[in-house]
Amino acid sequence: MIRKLIFNKIINNTFLIYILFLISLGFSTYIYCTEIVKLYPNLIDEKKNYNITGIGFFFNEIIESILIGNKPVNTINDIDFFTLRMPALPYFLAYTYLYITKNFLLIHLFKNFLFGSILFFIAKSFDKKLNNLFLIILLILIFYNPHNLITSLSTNFEEGWSNYLIPTTFILLCSNIKNKSILLSISLSFLFFLKASLFYLSFGLALIYFFIEKKKNYLPILTIIICSLSWGMKSYVNTGKFAFGPKNTSLNGLTTGLVFHKKFQETYPMYTPDMHWDLVWEEIKKNKKNISNEWDASNLILEKSLKYIYENPIDILLGVYKKIYILTLSPFKDTLIYDENIKNPENKIRYSNIPNKIIFLISIIFLFKSFINLKSKNLNLKTLNVYYFFILVFYLFPYISVFIYGRHCTTLYILSYIYLIFYFLFAEKNNKIKKILIKN
Repeated sequence: MIRKLIFNKIINNTFLIYILFLISLGFSTYIYCTEIVKLYPNLIDEKKNYNITGIGFFFNEIIESILIGNKPVNTINDIDFFTLRMPALPYFLAYTYLYITKNFLLIHLFKNFLFGSILFFIAKSFDKKLNNLFLIILLILIFYNPHNLITSLSTNFEEGWSNYLIPTTFILLCSNIKNKSILLSISLSFLFFLKASLFYLSFGLALIYFFIEKKKNYLPILTIIICSLSWGMKSYVNTGKFAFGPKNTSLNGLTTGLVFHKKFQETYPMYTPDMHWDLVWEEIKKNKKNISNEWDASNLILEKSLKYIYENPIDILLGVYKKIYILTLSPFKDTLIYDENIKNPENKIRYSNIPNKIIFLISIIFLFKSFINLKSKNLNLKTLNVYYFFILVFYLFPYISVFIYGRHCTTLYILSYIYLIFYFLFAEKNNKIKKILIKN
C-alpha cells in the first residue's frame, strides 16, 4: 500500500520526475567524463579545463580561431578552408568556454542539461491526455542503452547534439503542441547548422511538414531557406562560392575521397575510413597548381570519386551492402581507429547494440506493415509512419552514399524506440496500452 502511494506521488509529480531525470543525466555525465578522460587524458589540462582546441574532426582550428576572435578557418596544405564544417558545434563549445565555464565536466553538464531539458519538456507536452508514466517510459527507452547514451553525452562530434534534437523534432512533428511550427523551425535550423549531411533532413522535413499538416504553415520552409541563404552568403564572402545543398561544405567533396578507391573495401567496416585521409591530401598535393581555394580541392576529389563510381559499380554495391549491414545486423564495434602497431586487432562485440538493432528492425517491419495496410483510417498512425519513413530516408541518404559509423546509427536506434511507443499508442486495437498511459 505504501509503495503504491509513493509510486503514485512520483507519477503525479512532474517536477519531481524532472529533478530525478536531471540527477540521472548528471550522474551519467559524470561517469562518462571520468572514463573518457582516462582513455584520452589530453582532453583536459592540469586544471581540468576542457582542451576543446584538441578534439579533432577538423573542429580544433575552427574553435581556436573563434576563441581568439578571428574568422573560423582551417588551413591545410596552405589552403584556407572556411566552410569545412558547419558552425553550430564549434560556436556552441567556444561560447560556452568563453562565457560560462572552461571546466570539462561542467561544459558537458551544461550541454546535456540544456538539450536534455528541451527533450524532456517537449516529450511532456506531446499529448496532454497522457500521464507521466508515458513520459518516464519514453525517457528510459531514449537513455537506457549504453552505446546510445555515451554518444548522446559526448561533445566532440555532432551526434552528441543530434541524438537530442532529432528525437525532439520527431516528437514535435507527431504532436499537437502549441506553437509547434515555431519550435519545429528552431529545431530544424539548429540541425541545419549542426552538420552538412543534415541539410537533407532539415530541408526535407520542412517540406513534408508543409504538405502533411492540415493548417499549411510556411515558417519551417522559410526558416530553412533563410538558413541556407545566410550560410551561402557567408561562404560567398569568404570563398567566392555560394555554398548550398549537397555542396554546403567543402568537406562533402573531400569525404568522398575516403571511400571511392580500392583500399576502402579492404579496410571497411573493420577500420574507420578516416585512415585514408592521407590519400586525399596526397591527391591535392599532386594537383596543387590547379587549386586556388577549398572548392577547387573539394571538386578535384569529388570528380575523381565520381569517375571511380562509374568504373566500379560492383564495388559500389558491395560498399552499400556493408553500410546496411552495419546499420541492421553487425554485432561488432566496427570502424576501429587504425593503429599500425597492432597487427591483429579484435573487433569486439558491442552487446548494447544487439537490442538496438532488434528494435530498429522491428520498427521497420511495423512501418512497412502499416504502409501495406492502406485501408486504415487512423490519421495519427499514418502521419507517424510518413514522418518516420522520411526521417529514415533523409538521414540515411548521405551515410549510405558515403560511409556510416556505429555512432551515426544511434540516432535512428533512439528514434525506433520512440516510433514503436507511438505506434502502439496510436494503433486502434491497443486499448490496454492507452488505458495505462492516458490520465484517469
